[in-house]
Amino acid sequence: QAAVLGVYGILMLVVPAFACGFWPWPIDDLHARAYSAALLASALGALLLLRSGTPLEFSALGLTQVMSGVLAIAGLLIVNSQLSRVDWNQTGTWLWIGAFFYIAVSGAAMLRYSRSA
Repeated sequence: QAAVLGVYGILMLVVPAFACGFWPWPIDDLHARAYSAALLASALGALLLLRSGTPLEFSALGLTQVMSGVLAIAGLLIVNSQLSRVDWNQTGTWLWIGAFFYIAVSGAAMLRYSRSA
């Protein structure tokens, strides 16, 4: 998880037009770089947890990721219901949804781990 989020966060920072080219709406360089901070923070958090994470720390990062993933997808659905701008036939739209679904599922796995530890 740290590798996936970290690599994508770096891509958003260094080559934002390429990294965000598949998003369901256009992203300018400024916003791509701002969004990269959230991914890089999650990647760093996951990396730090590998060394000596406590159950409470896994729980905190897991909950953050569940909410980030779920709320991003919910936001897309809510805004699109009012504006109808998302092209649901584009592969990029589904890649974007899949990426945030991955973040939410990874967070849920962390929550599950934190409860079993």
